[in-house]
Amino acid sequence: MTGVQTCALPISPDVYTLTPWLDSTKNNICIIGSLDLNFAAAVCRQLGVLTRTYRITVVGMPNWETADLSKPSFAGLDIFYSSSLYVSPDNTLAKNLQLRLKNVHFSRTSEFSYRGYESLFEIAHLQKKSGLSLLYQLQSPRTTLLGSWEIFPVINKKSGQADYSENKKLYFLNKTDGLLKAVY
Repeated sequence: MTGVQTCALPISPDVYTLTPWLDSTKNNICIIGSLDLNFAAAVCRQLGVLTRTYRITVVGMPNWETADLSKPSFAGLDIFYSSSLYVSPDNTLAKNLQLRLKNVHFSRTSEFSYRGYESLFEIAHLQKKSGLSLLYQLQSPRTTLLGSWEIFPVINKKSGQADYSENKKLYFLNKTDGLLKAVY
């Protein structure tokens, strides 16, 4: 791949550290492969300053879902990150869950709230079905209450048996100026 460069940044990067790595004639894709949200925010603050001169797309980590990407320091940055869960803002059930948690528990709906509700609902309904084993019923792409799953077994290389099952469905979310632009 032509033009691919990697660099290790200091804990507190500044525009002078980042500028030599950017090209004003191209769209610069900056992959920030750190789970440290404070470090990622520091890099994005500096990249945000540079958006007046450079076209910059940032690719972040899955935990960026918890970051407040509407802050002015993220303005102008086209930000992508992955998530195994995407709940559409138009989903009526999601709206009802948000309202209930806010009014009854004085809490914000988190990813774990959605996952827990959806998992318990799906497994309880699969338990009611007879015939196929629960594990077999889960191992397939399926549309659920809040989105979709693609649950498949993870095979132990030594025994050849399934150790556990996991969701292989992955969404890529695109946020710009704190607003969700697209989901892939």
